[in-house]
Amino acid sequence: QFRDGSTNIGAPVVVSNGTATLQHTFDTAGNHSIAADFIAGSGFVNSSAPAQVVSVSIPDTTTTTTVTAPGAAQTGQQVTLSADVAPNPGGGTVQFKDNGNNIGSPVTVANGAAELQHTFDAAGQHSITAVFSGSAGFTGSTSAAQTVAVSVPDAATTTTLTVPSTADTGAQVTLSADVAPNPGGGTVQFKDNGADIGAPVAVSNGKADLSYTFSEAGQHSITAVFSGAPGFVGSTSQAQSVAVSVPNVATTTTLTAPATAQTGQQVTLTADLDPANASGSVQFKDGNVNIGNAVAVSNGKATTQTPFTTAGQHSITAVFTGNTGFKNSTSAVRVVTVSTALVQTSLELSVPSAAQTGTSVTLTATTTPADASGTVQFTENGVAIGGPVTVANGVAKLEHAFTAAGDRTVGATFTGASGFTNSNGASQTVQVSVPTPDDTVTTTTVTVPATATVGSPVTLSATVAGGTNLPGTVQFYDGDLPIGDHVALVDGVANLEHTFTTDGAHRITARYSGGQGVKASASAEQSVQVTAADNGGTGSAGSLGTIFGSLGGAGRSGFGS
Repeated sequence: QFRDGSTNIGAPVVVSNGTATLQHTFDTAGNHSIAADFIAGSGFVNSSAPAQVVSVSIPDTTTTTTVTAPGAAQTGQQVTLSADVAPNPGGGTVQFKDNGNNIGSPVTVANGAAELQHTFDAAGQHSITAVFSGSAGFTGSTSAAQTVAVSVPDAATTTTLTVPSTADTGAQVTLSADVAPNPGGGTVQFKDNGADIGAPVAVSNGKADLSYTFSEAGQHSITAVFSGAPGFVGSTSQAQSVAVSVPNVATTTTLTAPATAQTGQQVTLTADLDPANASGSVQFKDGNVNIGNAVAVSNGKATTQTPFTTAGQHSITAVFTGNTGFKNSTSAVRVVTVSTALVQTSLELSVPSAAQTGTSVTLTATTTPADASGTVQFTENGVAIGGPVTVANGVAKLEHAFTAAGDRTVGATFTGASGFTNSNGASQTVQVSVPTPDDTVTTTTVTVPATATVGSPVTLSATVAGGTNLPGTVQFYDGDLPIGDHVALVDGVANLEHTFTTDGAHRITARYSGGQGVKASASAEQSVQVTAADNGGTGSAGSLGTIFGSLGGAGRSGFGS
């Protein structure tokens, strides 16, 4: 019989093989003195075992721990791990574990819950458990495992849009989007004012391009939206504005300029615009230098005049700047070869008004300026008379005997040496007649002052005797040089005002040309002593010698018959 103190515990237990066993549940806490009394059977005596003390206490409450974790997470991303302990143990700690390994330190349980902020650093499947340590009156417990699928997070991207700031309707432009870092895939959807432009464009090497033609004028807000790709998040570019306008009309500028010019010479530059109704202005340029101000276009043209100041090659262009509705254009380059300007010359021809065949007369050509160098070619009825005559001191002279009677046209052409222009003298007509034995014989006398002063004018006079209303002219000579032009006879007299330019003795003669029915004649030589201006004085007229043009009908004269 088992006893708890003096109180039997249940009914007596039969001894079997020398042992008696009893299952017992204490219902009160405290020290219990347990004894066992043997009630012997036949042939045995009763006995009692010494008492044993059993200290009985109230048992701990069983707990249940539940862990809560996200089903998925990304490396580097913080998540919350939660554990709930029921019933509320009022204390204790929870150790969170990842695949059996402690996650940080134990977390104190408060109000039956414990939380831990945790960042996974490796991708893969993570088995999360929570182990409650137990507390006074409460047993420990371990939660069922929760699996968290951890992945590497997608990389952030930046999409940059490139578009032209302006465009024309109907003209194709390129819209470009750059995605960084290179996602290796995905698409970009371009948008115009929020509306899709065509289909998405595949990204290649981090770039997507779209050729696009605007159909309406105005401001267009363009964006590019990247769809994202495996391992990369999507992104949207900042909006870019495109000012779209109706296109201007294309123009063509054509420049007209002379191929050559001389310094100081005004030349005309003309720009022609196509279409002819183009409005705007043209800036003519010599290389990169503006030629004057811009010229307004009128009726499809712009014209300016300009002198070149330097010799050489000048590259001329015309740059058209169009008004609204017309595009700018530039002409092709025109090269103007500019040379140093030549000295302009003029030529005066002097010939007798009448002459006879076979009798030599003097043809004289005088150049202006007097220092012009070159040659004079005399002509008779357009045919050259001999070769060119060299100009000396501004004069070229040629002794010439006509071979044919009638009106003969004498011309003279000056060919200038380097630095002088060519020039032509006005043609003169000489009435040439054939001499006969019956021609009137003339005599010519010249009257000159005995002395003269350099720079002071004097009068040279020639008198032709032999008839009235004599034809022809008189040419005065200083030595072999003709003085002035041929002088017509007035009542048989020819006068010439002349100024000597050098001092010394000057041999003056006068030659009468003769004419129809009248023989030529020449005066005797008269001397004029010319002094420098500071010596002063003018001489008196000397007496006049004569040379008979013919003797007794033999037809002999100063120049010959």
